[in-house]
Amino acid sequence: MTGLTVVLGYGAVGRPTAAILLARGDKVRIAQRTQPADLPVGAEFTACDVLDAAAVRDAVSGACQVVMALGFPYDAKVWRTAWPKAMTNVVDACADAGARIVFLDNLYQLGRQDAPRREDMPLTSQGAKPAILAEVTRIWQAAGDAGRIRLAALRCPDFYGPDVAVSHIGANAFDPIAQGKAAMLIAPPDTPHDFAYVPDIARAIVTLLDAPDDAF
Repeated sequence: MTGLTVVLGYGAVGRPTAAILLARGDKVRIAQRTQPADLPVGAEFTACDVLDAAAVRDAVSGACQVVMALGFPYDAKVWRTAWPKAMTNVVDACADAGARIVFLDNLYQLGRQDAPRREDMPLTSQGAKPAILAEVTRIWQAAGDAGRIRLAALRCPDFYGPDVAVSHIGANAFDPIAQGKAAMLIAPPDTPHDFAYVPDIARAIVTLLDAPDDAF
């Protein structure tokens, strides 16, 4: 899809996503609280606090699509207020702007927690963070069901790769191994667990941005 794409959050995933879009000549606006020191040539920047509804409306004004690649401190007390407010603000702003949303999501909210995750699993209320993200999911699903927005959620497992500061197999595993030290894992190494490489996540986001409306 042509037109302006707004990338909300210029972190480990927002950065390579913007790079792909800019490299092919797309119009890109980066939006977050502070301008990144490495803002790429050709990208616009708009200061935006996603917890400020007016700032979000300004950031997505004129956009055809929005990449929601947000991150908050890994603290349930922060998540409890920040995630629902951020999602509500983005949904409302994109509904007004007519912009499609690609949401970088995760798997916490899918139950059961003792089985491999599937897209058709029900939302769970067990655990503080899963319950919060289940609430967030209901916010965008309700807006989608009402025809207010078109949103595609890219549900990813644990990240690893460039610019990922904390990762179970990055900083705790690959980094020590590269230094000739022992890796520290959260579970035995033969325990099945999925990980996502951030450049692959960025390519998947762009695939969704290029997808037709019926994929949303």
